[in-house]
Amino acid sequence: MRFVAAAAAQVGPGASLFGLMAALLVDVVKERQLLKAPGRELFKVLSVLLIALFIGCLPFIDNFAHVGGFVMGLLSSVLFVPYIGQSLAGVNEEGTQFSREEKRWFRIYHIGSMIVAFLAIIAFFLLFFLLFYNVQPTCKNWSYFNCIPLTPSLCSDLVTDVSTRTCHVCRST
Repeated sequence: MRFVAAAAAQVGPGASLFGLMAALLVDVVKERQLLKAPGRELFKVLSVLLIALFIGCLPFIDNFAHVGGFVMGLLSSVLFVPYIGQSLAGVNEEGTQFSREEKRWFRIYHIGSMIVAFLAIIAFFLLFFLLFYNVQPTCKNWSYFNCIPLTPSLCSDLVTDVSTRTCHVCRST
């Protein structure tokens, strides 16, 4: 969903960087048994994500693109990032070999998560495509997700009218 005017330029690698952060998050979660301090690594990744989302509330930075990049990066990394840890080596977290049944269930889980991620990628792509071209948002509360008006004139050059809490692109002419 876009909440910016056609004249407001919004460029940059934000969505792709959020997609990479999502891939890093999935990698930290998948391979937590290989990390010395997985909780600390997870805290670092989540901290950077929250700071970047807060920075996205400044004018001319599109947080909706960031969230879309994060969702697609999350699903893509579930689909494409392999399990490289002890799971593929056939060793569980206790250090014992997987039984034949455990290997079978792990394979079913892995292939099932890949299929679900692939279908979700297609569904989200179609949903975002349709929302981008067909839906005119009401912008009542969502406008603050892209720009927090810390001063009365901070978001006035963007599309958010702070006094009426509506978007310029949403108003009928």
